[in-house]
Amino acid sequence: MTTVIASFNVYGQTRLITQGGPGEATKSVIMVINSTILTNNNLGIGTAMAIVMGVVILMCTLGQNWLTRERENL
Repeated sequence: MTTVIASFNVYGQTRLITQGGPGEATKSVIMVINSTILTNNNLGIGTAMAIVMGVVILMCTLGQNWLTRERENL
């Protein structure tokens, strides 16, 4: 699960190597949120995007915990 969470938060490598290019093909979710808040000055939209990303990560975590839970032997 930590790998899935880390994949959502990839920023430094992509920024250093490609800066989100060509076009916007290699922009990660966190890069879009960052540019929305800091470059475009849309704090509300950027915050909403961050909250949605957090909810998606939470749903992935809960889903994985539910699928890998230990079942009682009846």
